Amino acid sequence: MANRLVPFSHDLETSLALARAAAIARADPGENVTDVVRFVEGQIRSGSARGGLWMVDGRSVGVAVWDPPEPLGIAVRLSYLVPPSATPAAYRELLAAIDRAAGPVAFAAPLPGLSLGDEAEVLRSLGFAPFHRTEMRLPSSVPIPKFEVPAGVTVRLVRPGDRDFIARVHAAAFGGRFDRYLFLEDLDPARDAARVVSSLWDGRWGEFLSGVSFVAESAGTPVGSTLVIRSEGRALIADVAVDPAFQHRGVGRSLMIATIRALRVQRELVIALAVTEENRPAFRLYERLGFVRAVGPDRRWYSTRIVPVAPGTD
Repeated sequence: MANRLVPFSHDLETSLALARAAAIARADPGENVTDVVRFVEGQIRSGSARGGLWMVDGRSVGVAVWDPPEPLGIAVRLSYLVPPSATPAAYRELLAAIDRAAGPVAFAAPLPGLSLGDEAEVLRSLGFAPFHRTEMRLPSSVPIPKFEVPAGVTVRLVRPGDRDFIARVHAAAFGGRFDRYLFLEDLDPARDAARVVSSLWDGRWGEFLSGVSFVAESAGTPVGSTLVIRSEGRALIADVAVDPAFQHRGVGRSLMIATIRALRVQRELVIALAVTEENRPAFRLYERLGFVRAVGPDRRWYSTRIVPVAPGTD
């Protein structure tokens, strides 16, 4: 009998058990495993999860879960094989099956059960390279730095008419940057930026908090912004963008301090953000403001054949 991926409904209880084991094995340092397990199990039970059971000689020995296809390909959320089936050769076969079933894999998950060396050998041989994502949080005891703005720049709260301007800033700030491809919805940079900003503004990922989201202006035109949402019970600074012509001048720092001040005034208990650790300028800015790692750093893999830019590329 050929090895194959079958729908979760083929054996729902085994799917749930293996997905639970996969989520636990995949959990990042500091991550709430209960929330991750609940989310994955909920998707499988509802039939909304994409992926399947990995069958070998008629036995269920693994599971794979991936996100909906995006323009460049799919992102594998979980790939898991039960020991002793977790071998380099077996993971190669599973990844090939995912590619056949869902299309090209742009982002791959770690391979639980393998040593870091074996995992790297398998994924690098398939054209993948690692990157790291971290959730950072601002401890309540950290004092807010002094608020200052660069000459010729003002900082104010977002307004309903700012959406298109902010999308243009986002397109300029993230065009050609690795992070754009983590959330890519459209290959056209302008359309993609408009969709990202609209998704945040319209509450697709959580309630948009306009009262703590800010715009930086120069000569009356937005040149930077912070967009904040409520996600999983915390205030998440979901998007920080500064026009390249105004970067390295303190605009991003001013926007962040304005946002932090507003969040503290509203007595938000948890102020969080996510960052690609290879983006050293952003990571250093957040560290200097007092943010510390709370979840991660996790290890992910991107296809160097599909994603056209490496993390950390300016």
